[in-house]
Amino acid sequence: MATQLPLKPVDFHLLLALVDGPLHGYALAGRMREESEGQVQMMPGNLYAVIRRLDREGLVTETGARPADNDQRRRYFALTDTGRQLLADEGRRMARMATTVRRRLLDSGVHDNEATQ
Repeated sequence: MATQLPLKPVDFHLLLALVDGPLHGYALAGRMREESEGQVQMMPGNLYAVIRRLDREGLVTETGARPADNDQRRRYFALTDTGRQLLADEGRRMARMATTVRRRLLDSGVHDNEATQ
């Protein structure tokens, strides 16, 4: 697996978007935009390039499972067990960093409500 921590923001948001189950490309891009509060906006060409890379790295996979009433042209992607584990590792890394930042800010005299915003 070539991907190492820290994850690129686009990789993080793509993996996070797939936590609840497989999504097709358009829905995946929308979920990434929502969860990043508009910070990550993917055009189709860029989205599929990232998906192909993460597929080669074993983090996502294309799945044949589709809802019965769905357009058969849509391609669905799912998080692999390896992708889920890497995302969990990144979440723990980010939580440790956030704790360190809050502690350092508090130690420097920043009030609690300022440090946690």
